[in-house]
Amino acid sequence: MLTKRAHVLLIGQDEMETAEFKAAVPERMVFEAPVFDGLLVETRVDEVVFSQRWEVPFEGFRYDMCICSVRAGGAPLLMARSGLIREISRGLVLVSDGRSVIPADLRQNEGNSRVLARPFTIYTLGAAVEECLCTALAIQPDELAEDHLVNLMRRLTILRAKRISPVLDPQGTNVVRYPVIRDALGPLVAERELLEHLTSLGLVSRRLDQRGRCCPRCGSLHLIFHEACTQCGGIDYDRQTIIHHFTCGHADALNSFRSEGQLICPKCERELKRVGQDYDRLPEQMRCNSCREVFEEPTVASKCMGCHWSGMPTDTEEQLIYGYELLPQADQVVMAGHLSATKLGELFRDLQGGLVTQQLFEFELERELTRFRRYDIVTTLLMVRILNLREVRERAPQRATEYAFDVHTALADLLRNLDLACVLAPDTMAILLPATDGPGSEVVANRVREAAATMIEADDLGSPELAITAVMSDSALVDADAWLDAGLRQLRAMVS
Repeated sequence: MLTKRAHVLLIGQDEMETAEFKAAVPERMVFEAPVFDGLLVETRVDEVVFSQRWEVPFEGFRYDMCICSVRAGGAPLLMARSGLIREISRGLVLVSDGRSVIPADLRQNEGNSRVLARPFTIYTLGAAVEECLCTALAIQPDELAEDHLVNLMRRLTILRAKRISPVLDPQGTNVVRYPVIRDALGPLVAERELLEHLTSLGLVSRRLDQRGRCCPRCGSLHLIFHEACTQCGGIDYDRQTIIHHFTCGHADALNSFRSEGQLICPKCERELKRVGQDYDRLPEQMRCNSCREVFEEPTVASKCMGCHWSGMPTDTEEQLIYGYELLPQADQVVMAGHLSATKLGELFRDLQGGLVTQQLFEFELERELTRFRRYDIVTTLLMVRILNLREVRERAPQRATEYAFDVHTALADLLRNLDLACVLAPDTMAILLPATDGPGSEVVANRVREAAATMIEADDLGSPELAITAVMSDSALVDADAWLDAGLRQLRAMVS
């Protein structure tokens, strides 16, 4: 059974309220997770009754989650401890009396905070606590052992779950869920990150299932759209019939012309009797009650229900939601019972672009370090960063991923048969040049620069701007991670 431990902070107005919070945090929570033979969460709770004195007993502690009473003055207590807010940013439950103002800094807490307004039941509070704990303790792919991945592949194969489809859950903070993964690993696993990891390992393939719009600040899909005034953005407007008086040219809402059962022009005070002769009815228009602007069609605005960001729909960001499908390589892993290092090239090569996964890349780095220590054969690690990818995201966010992929695959095509390339991040690529010293790596770097200069995108996104640095094998490099870290440090120094 896999065990996770959580440190929870309770901030209440009085001892009765902190006792209420404590009742919603069980000491032990057990979840079904067949891959782990069960999942156990143990909690440790610290209680604070807020007072105007600032001697609070939690300085220096790390917390995974906090339940805070806003009316108790706990909000300013949290805001005064910025480090504490960062620690509990993915597990914060704010309890309000419905009248207290919640500071914006807490409202926009990565869209992961939950706000509960009284009155509510202990079951509602308990559900919010469980959801926030699962978010705060989310198990990332690098925390899973090889046996866990093999057991997951075996379970999916036995259940004939070849397709792993997303389901939208409007009740949860994380809208997109994958029930097949959740049933196998429990609610604590970061499902999407795990599936992307399995994709990089070559065990599953992904397909685009849905497109959505998300908040540019917190990434939440919980957005509402509403109509608003074109001038001030206010939502208080009325639909009105507009009257145009031919004689004096005055135009105004129908109600402003009505006087004791007659239509009297408010400007020249003449009576309007005949439509088409004295006046005309214009098409229905809107009048804003805040700024008095008159407009024919309102504008559409959007608002995030998580962090309360507001803006235009065009300011939201596109979020691609993928479905996944098991590949034949998953069956090979199940039959072998492990991720065999002897078949890394077969299992983990990305056939779409000639790139390899990070697991295979790091494996080859270790081999080259061993070769250097034994035979003094120098190998060079090239690190490449796309400097203008952020600009591409701002200009064409829907094309940014494709743009980066095209750059990476084009550069990988330039390499020799023995060279390996791996994408570490959307803007960062690592290239392994076996038996290549400094001058030899400079030749490759120049070839990469020349190729980048000729990559002109048809939609004017432009050729990539690259930063390239080289790190040769050295006895001071203890392992593959140290080699990669050295390259990343040099890249950061170049672009800073």
